[in-house]
Amino acid sequence: HHKGLSMHRLSGADYLFLGQEKTTQPQHTIKAVILDPSRGSRPITYDTVSTWLGSTTRRVEQLQWRMRKPKCGFGRPWWLRVGDLDATYHLQRRRVGRPGDDQAFGDAIAHIASSPLDLTKPAWQLWYVDGLEGGRIGLVFKIHHALADGTACVALLERIFRPPTEGDDTADFDDLDQYRGSLDVMPSRLTRLARQWAAVRAFPRLVARTSRVVLTMYRRNRRGATGYARPFG
Repeated sequence: HHKGLSMHRLSGADYLFLGQEKTTQPQHTIKAVILDPSRGSRPITYDTVSTWLGSTTRRVEQLQWRMRKPKCGFGRPWWLRVGDLDATYHLQRRRVGRPGDDQAFGDAIAHIASSPLDLTKPAWQLWYVDGLEGGRIGLVFKIHHALADGTACVALLERIFRPPTEGDDTADFDDLDQYRGSLDVMPSRLTRLARQWAAVRAFPRLVARTSRVVLTMYRRNRRGATGYARPFG
């Protein structure tokens, strides 16, 4: 943490998602939520979702994380907490045609999933989808795997949809400019060099350990030994 901002280095697995990303294989995940306004106490419109998202983005730190790659070009990137969010990018809108059934919603999700996220911005989008049958509203989150994957994504959604408590900020999404932060919070060059040197020193042990595993598997295959244990075996 530095000057009220925070930074988190991507794990090796998260960095792998970045390496696997292609235009034909985007590395984001889709989470869809369907809301029924008739069961709520207030209307669900694009404007109310915008206001809610402004409060939620301020409350959930991960939604403020932007990726910053090391200037030297080596090592894993960092997530930096910043506040200069682009509302016109992060909140999108799409309307489905009649009859607004599951097929139409699925087509909308396919469209949303087909384009990669802009990693110069916080790695997520929320799409407001209306026109669904019965007056329902769809909220479709597009979140990069490097930001949240698996159970981490479930935990993130739980935080996002937590009921507001007293003291929560309910300012409009466009007011996030007052929360702007600085990107100049990278570790010092000496700190980065020290971490890179530690990684270089550990690399031979990693190669040796990997070689032992590969050799063990090769010998087992030659002997006709069974493969991996079955689930719960």
